[in-house]
Amino acid sequence: MLKNKMTQTLLALAVLSSAAVFTTAPVQAEEEEKVIYADDRLIVQIEDGINPKEVAAEYGIETVQPLGEGVENWHIFYVKPGEVDYWLDKLRDAKYIKLIERDIKIFPKLLYPDPEYKYQWHQEFIGADKLWKYDHTYRTIAFIDSGVDYSHADLRSRIIPGYDFVNRDTIADDELGSGTHVAGIAAAAHNFTGGKGVDASAYIMPLKVLDKDGSTYTSTITEAIYWAANHGAHVISITPGTTTGRTSSMESAVNYAWQKGSFLVANAGNNSSSTPRYPAAYANVFSVAATDPDDKIWYRSNRGLWVDLAAPGTYIYSTRLGGGMEHKTGTEQAAAVTAGAASLLWQGNMSNLQVRNKLIELAIPIPYTGTYWEYGRLNLI
Repeated sequence: MLKNKMTQTLLALAVLSSAAVFTTAPVQAEEEEKVIYADDRLIVQIEDGINPKEVAAEYGIETVQPLGEGVENWHIFYVKPGEVDYWLDKLRDAKYIKLIERDIKIFPKLLYPDPEYKYQWHQEFIGADKLWKYDHTYRTIAFIDSGVDYSHADLRSRIIPGYDFVNRDTIADDELGSGTHVAGIAAAAHNFTGGKGVDASAYIMPLKVLDKDGSTYTSTITEAIYWAANHGAHVISITPGTTTGRTSSMESAVNYAWQKGSFLVANAGNNSSSTPRYPAAYANVFSVAATDPDDKIWYRSNRGLWVDLAAPGTYIYSTRLGGGMEHKTGTEQAAAVTAGAASLLWQGNMSNLQVRNKLIELAIPIPYTGTYWEYGRLNLI
């Protein structure tokens, strides 16, 4: 798979892309991502059969939190603020510790409201409306984002239990608006009010990882991925991400979810960059760029052969926090369209691999997109 070769070939691809790809999309300077590591915690993987609290206690560390209920022995060790470097050096070769890494803080993503379009143009564009007449199995889509608006008329009938990883309770209420919008794109109910999701019969599992300012940590995303896989999510849509680099703990969670049968989708990012963004660039995540109604890449969309395909992501009309509908643009919206499409396409006893292969098979190649993505633009017919 080309994703796996991306770290070795990224520079060469960037050169080829600039030399051989012709596009009318505006040129946008690549935006550098702000990188800050958590100063009060480390992500640690303990050897099998070893009690992590006993390992921590041996070094005087009092607070330990399991990731994914400890199914793959990943834990957060909390330390005094400012002492991460000290503990990183001290624990790197410690007995019973397999891996240790920093926790990355992820900052608010870019969202672009735009009132220009009045209708959900993306539905017919990808052929979703052609599949609505067929009966299909009800699926659950987990949204790893900012939660959802539980009172929204287009969402409330589709919401099933989720979790708030910010406040540590079972009500993943949205304070930001991002999760409400993407959940509606994929799975808003067909109830003759507002809009309609790509798969209006899908259930919404809200998993809140973004706080009211739009920030989170890689460890929080990792925990949510484990939670979704362990609670029956068929499709897992992941909004936050980072170009800082891959983390072993998050990749373990992604592979765990894939092996459990989940289909994972993540957006490529909004930095006009070809730098791989994680979790989107992991091999077992379906990575999505954004296109407009003219089948041109959205100028701020990230791109590269670590991206699987593109999907409509501009002026997407969906549910608004507090009620009603609004337009937003971004690769987050494109990923939500794809998450709904995967759920709609998922028939009977299909596996996650079969769903992936079907999406690739149906994708429409777009001329002159070169190395923007690997397979084409999302299509369901």
